[in-house]
Amino acid sequence: MWILIETFSKIIAKIKKVEYIYDKIDKNYFEWVDKDLFKRTYWLNEYILSVSHIEPRKNHLNLIKWFLEFKKWKNETVSNLDIQDSLQTHIIAWSYNNLKLVLIWDYRGNYFDYHEKVKDLIAKNEDIIHIQNLENTSELFKSSYLWSMAHFLLSSLETPWLSNLEAWLAWNRLILWDCKPVKEYFWNFAKYINPKSINSIKKEIWILVYEKLLEEEWIIKEDIEKEFKERLVEFVKGKSEV
Repeated sequence: MWILIETFSKIIAKIKKVEYIYDKIDKNYFEWVDKDLFKRTYWLNEYILSVSHIEPRKNHLNLIKWFLEFKKWKNETVSNLDIQDSLQTHIIAWSYNNLKLVLIWDYRGNYFDYHEKVKDLIAKNEDIIHIQNLENTSELFKSSYLWSMAHFLLSSLETPWLSNLEAWLAWNRLILWDCKPVKEYFWNFAKYINPKSINSIKKEIWILVYEKLLEEEWIIKEDIEKEFKERLVEFVKGKSEV
């Protein structure tokens, strides 16, 4: 494999002119789309989205585990009747009844053990929804982006991937692995994280929920911002269980 890569690199080096052809999507991709169609069809309220084939490189297994870690923290804290933290209480109450993880597209490759682990976690958790065989030109597929809180694609090696471009066009927050080809496209329009860190993904979900609470006016920014910043600093340093 490395011999092929080295040979290809030498050939490219000898070419005087190389033309780059970038991926692109139609700016009218979401025209005439019923934005509520996906939510109505699957009885969803709020959700985060990941659109890509399921295989080890795409990191779905870890995404699911991190999402469940966030939900586990939430469930354990809800059962604590002595909770006093106002910000934490709001985030828990909101996510308890609302937040889902939606995965779209099929299993790919002969990664049977990996696929079975993913299927097992999906089957055991009603907060995870996996939708297969959904045509990407359909109105139902397109509408999935229009209410998503964020699009997660944590591939270890990736082109920009069309689903990221589609999500960006729909004004989704992009949460991506810090991968050079991806950064070449999205620059500072995406949040780049370390997908090997459980805290990294939990923190991003936490921030998403916090911003949603502000948007829905469940909390007032002036009253809670100082507490949020203090909590986030503690969390990043590993002093919080958030």
